[in-house]
Amino acid sequence: MTARTTLLAATLLITVAAAPVHAWHGNGELPHPMQADALEPFAQVVGGTWSAEGSEHSFEWGLGHRTVIAHTYFLDSEGARTLVAQALWYWDPAARTIRGISITEGMPHDVVEMTSHFEGNRLVNELRTITADGSAESHAEIWEFTGPDTYAWTLHQGGLDGPVWMTDTYHRR
Repeated sequence: MTARTTLLAATLLITVAAAPVHAWHGNGELPHPMQADALEPFAQVVGGTWSAEGSEHSFEWGLGHRTVIAHTYFLDSEGARTLVAQALWYWDPAARTIRGISITEGMPHDVVEMTSHFEGNRLVNELRTITADGSAESHAEIWEFTGPDTYAWTLHQGGLDGPVWMTDTYHRR
């Protein structure tokens, strides 16, 4: 391949790759403004590390504030951290809801699918946990924000109407 052919191919590749970005973001606005608004309540957890007995969470904005990314760690008795889950929430414009997925390691399930919404000072996550053999169960969790640096976490077995299975309180540090 000649230098001219290589330059032409590289220029075409860059032009084609950049075209959708320019078409969607040429005016500097998000293609789905509601998407950013729907995720805005997550701003209260972004930044810092959230700790409870034996576990920690960290949250950050993803691409263009259009996703929220979380990392969950288990802590051993000496405080060493082990990454056990990575999650991503996003606005699903077709379903007009917040969806999420979490991939886990060393937990009873391997994948968690989430459908989420905010109710005042609460984040409600309806969960579908999936194991390696493909079996699935429904659960729900509620994060109730009791202050700028505290939320109470409650896990319900079988869904929102199910019995409380676990609880904890997370504090930002």
